[in-house]
Amino acid sequence: MGAIELSRSKTPGGGWSARPQRPARETRPINLDGLLTLALALGCWPLLSAFSTGQGPIENRIAMVVTLNGATAYTFFAWNRRLLRQFRFGGADKYVLMLIGLLLIDLLFQVQVIYSGEPGFHVYSSSLGRYSIAFSYPHLRAILFGVLVIAYGFSLLRLDDGLGGLLVPYAYTQIAWGMALCSLRLAHYAQWPMIAGWMLLALILLRLPPLASTQPAAANDPPASGGPTGPAGAGEGTPLGRKAGRTVTIG
Repeated sequence: MGAIELSRSKTPGGGWSARPQRPARETRPINLDGLLTLALALGCWPLLSAFSTGQGPIENRIAMVVTLNGATAYTFFAWNRRLLRQFRFGGADKYVLMLIGLLLIDLLFQVQVIYSGEPGFHVYSSSLGRYSIAFSYPHLRAILFGVLVIAYGFSLLRLDDGLGGLLVPYAYTQIAWGMALCSLRLAHYAQWPMIAGWMLLALILLRLPPLASTQPAAANDPPASGGPTGPAGAGEGTPLGRKAGRTVTIG
């Protein structure tokens, strides 16, 4: 039973009456990863629009590149860390690591292009007998990133937890983002599924408790103290065990 509070009743006798005490309101910790992902979703479009003009001081352009690539890499890292620790899911681990590596390589390349003042469009050609193959760095980067994002999206579909109905929409926005990046005609519209994916991921993270407060027990851990079926630190009125078909309750 819950705690009992004694209060003097308003009866003529003025005796004492017992009434249940109201439980204290629990304060939910703030999920910083979710807030950062939401900020990335809301701020990536203005940053992309400002950076695409190619104008402004060098320091501002470098700051925009570092913010976009750095925030994107950290969001992938934070989400993958939660998948590994909270959901025990490592199916997307290798794709996330390759995406983060590609983001960091692209960050260094863009910073070098901004400092040198050279055009960011580089063409690499290779001849194979009578044929020659030409690649441009922005297109090659977009195709590599798109393929990894598609594989990452399909890998998320194997997660057992539906995340409140948001897992499938988030996975398919990642697949649509990757397909748009791989297509030369749709590459200019890739930011729309990207922004939608960040918004869905922000909702997922904001609905989950912070990672520090979620410590799932391993399969071979000993039972928690307090009884065979009760969690550690069970409160009053919690069934702690069963004996001879009877539930033993404290309170």
